[in-house]
Amino acid sequence: MTNFFNFIYAPLRLRAFHWWLLACGGGSLLHQLLINFFYVAVPSSHVIFYWLLRDLFFVSFYLVVGAFQWLIIRKYFARSQGWLCVIALQSAIDWLIRSSFVSYYPTFYPVVLGFALGLAGWLFFRNHVRNAAYWIVATVITEMALQQISFGFASADPLFVVLSNPQNVQISVLLLLLQEVLRFAAQGCFTGWVLARFILSEKQADVQYL
Repeated sequence: MTNFFNFIYAPLRLRAFHWWLLACGGGSLLHQLLINFFYVAVPSSHVIFYWLLRDLFFVSFYLVVGAFQWLIIRKYFARSQGWLCVIALQSAIDWLIRSSFVSYYPTFYPVVLGFALGLAGWLFFRNHVRNAAYWIVATVITEMALQQISFGFASADPLFVVLSNPQNVQISVLLLLLQEVLRFAAQGCFTGWVLARFILSEKQADVQYL
């Protein structure tokens, strides 16, 4: 029982896990705020401009979060520049898959997206650690969790309600905070735990605990 507890808890103590959670969750929060502001502020009547700008916002998520992730990756893994290639590949994959399901997201959508994004990360980690396939599993779980969070708030996007109907501001702000806290945690905790597990398994000399 003690060994199992240490197996689960030890990665959570690594400084790399906390920085990864902050990079992924904070980037997701900032991106979501910008996306919601975009949907409210940009008129959809300008069709070409609207879709180009929307896609640019989606791609910006990978560029911003990927840069923060790379700052963490480079401390523990050689040839860390490869992670920048992973981010570019993930950005292209995400855009292609989302474009394929413009108006309808089937049940298997997060599995397909998570597997494809995880496979891009696996291409990097397979040269550094054993059991790199766990990265694919963690990414699939992350996408499934994010979909469930989205379904939970599907009746009304909290930030959209705040900006479009100020009378509901108190309830909407609480819903917004709850939604983003859940999204913040889901975005980085699963992949962050696996990343920390990779670092521990390789017994890196510069592993840092909080």
